[in-house]
Amino acid sequence: MNQKSSLIQILKSVPRVLTSDSSSAIEIGATRAGLEYIPASRILNIRDVPLGMPLDKGTVIPDQLFAIKYEDGYRAYALEVDRGTEPVRSRAARKSLQRSVQQYREVLDHKLHHRHYRLKCNLMVFWVFGSKAREHQFAELCENDDKTMISNIFEKQFPVSKALISTIADNDVL
Repeated sequence: MNQKSSLIQILKSVPRVLTSDSSSAIEIGATRAGLEYIPASRILNIRDVPLGMPLDKGTVIPDQLFAIKYEDGYRAYALEVDRGTEPVRSRAARKSLQRSVQQYREVLDHKLHHRHYRLKCNLMVFWVFGSKAREHQFAELCENDDKTMISNIFEKQFPVSKALISTIADNDVL
C-alpha cells in the first residue's frame, strides 16, 4: 500500500467526534505511515495570517488546517467536522452545510488558499460526519446543488482518484 492510499485508509477511520480527536488521529496515522504531518501553526506562520480565509462576503474558517508531505510533494487539508448542529440548507445568513460548500467552492475556484496562506500545494477539504444519515444528507446536497462540486471537495467515503492525489513537486515548498 502506498503512502497516499495509507492516508486515505487513515482518514476513513478518523473518529467521528471532536475536531481535536480527528486531527490527532490524522497526525498519529500519518506519522505511523512515515509521512510528515505539518500543523496549522507552521502553515499560518509562513505569512503570519489567521486561520480564516477572507471571501467576497465573509470568512471561511476551517475547523482544522494541516498539510501532509508525501515523497513527491505536499497536499494541504481543511478539516470540517460536522456536529449535526447546523441545518443542511438555510436562506438566512447563518451557517449551514450548503453555505460551507459554497464558501469552499469560492476558496477552490479562486485559489484563495494560495493567496491567503501563500501555499503552492493544492487544498483538499475533508468533512467528517457523526452519523451516516448526516453524511448522506451532505452527499445529496452536493449532488443536487452542484454536481461538479463533488470531484473538487467531496467524494463519499474518500475513495482515491488520481485527480485528487496529484501533488506538487518536492522542490516546491508549502
